[in-house]
Amino acid sequence: LFLNIGSLVEDESLIQVLADTKATSKEVNEKLTIAAETEIKINAAREEFRPVATRGSIVYFLIVEMSMVNVMYQTSLKQFLGLFEIGRQKAQASPITVKRIQNIIESLTYEVWKYSSRGLYERDKNLFTLLLALKIDMQKGNVKSSEFQVLIKGGAALDMNAVEPRPDKMKKWLTDMTWLNLVELSKLAHFSQVLRQVVSNDKVWYNWFLSDAPEEVTFPESYSTSLDTFKKLLLVRSFSPDRTLPMAKKYIGESLGFQYAEGYILSLEAMWQESDKRTPLVCFLSMGSDPTDNVLGLSKKQNIPCGTISMGQGQEVHARRLLQQSQQEGRWILLQNCHLGLGFLE
Repeated sequence: LFLNIGSLVEDESLIQVLADTKATSKEVNEKLTIAAETEIKINAAREEFRPVATRGSIVYFLIVEMSMVNVMYQTSLKQFLGLFEIGRQKAQASPITVKRIQNIIESLTYEVWKYSSRGLYERDKNLFTLLLALKIDMQKGNVKSSEFQVLIKGGAALDMNAVEPRPDKMKKWLTDMTWLNLVELSKLAHFSQVLRQVVSNDKVWYNWFLSDAPEEVTFPESYSTSLDTFKKLLLVRSFSPDRTLPMAKKYIGESLGFQYAEGYILSLEAMWQESDKRTPLVCFLSMGSDPTDNVLGLSKKQNIPCGTISMGQGQEVHARRLLQQSQQEGRWILLQNCHLGLGFLE
């Protein structure tokens, strides 16, 4: 416009520039509108899949926390993300988004549980599965934090001299710790009357307490119908700590599915099929266990030669030679007593 000489309305080039500018502006506005609509759709889709991310965070932080049980229980974020992807791929497809999301959540949970469980000592597997069920139910709001604390601690923090006294008639069968457990349990709304009920109807409670499997028989005071499985677990844990595990398995089966309560049967062949050539399989052995025959049997079944060497003083040279030979020929190598050759492993 500054350089234009003469009438503006007669300048065809200027009119064309203005027309192009108007068209460009219109096109840009249309693209911005489409981009805004696309962003809304993406955000909506992302929110639909947020439950998957929530479940992922629950199981990830649980397996990280298992290192506090045993320092050997280490799982990297890279490992977990690989499991996350495997769970997603194995999930059953569905044209219904809600169903598809639920399938992914179930598949993810099972794959992580299966993978993590086989890396735990037998004594810790039930603890891991129970914590998994509890954390999921706490996230859903099915289990309150106060209820979780009662399950974990019971009445361990209480003092017999500072709580409601236990009647003398019950001292023969109700121990101090059991009474403290009941005092702590009575702080929960569903069990606010449990102390009064136990005292006033002690014979019924005593007979229930004496049963070999109290979790399998009818609970006193209509608790069989008024309590869900988790709250029954709290009652059993308070009265009969030795029956906590059987009752916990009932709760796990109802919360996660009975395949979790039954446990996972370890298959060396399945582990091998899931592995890759750059990631070794490490076995943590308890006293008296030796998987050598299983490994050699699998190598024979797959027709893959397997060399073995027991680590120890002076064995590193032989181990390196065997490793190099195995790499060249595509063979397996089984290193035994690896704790005696940590320098070589590093």
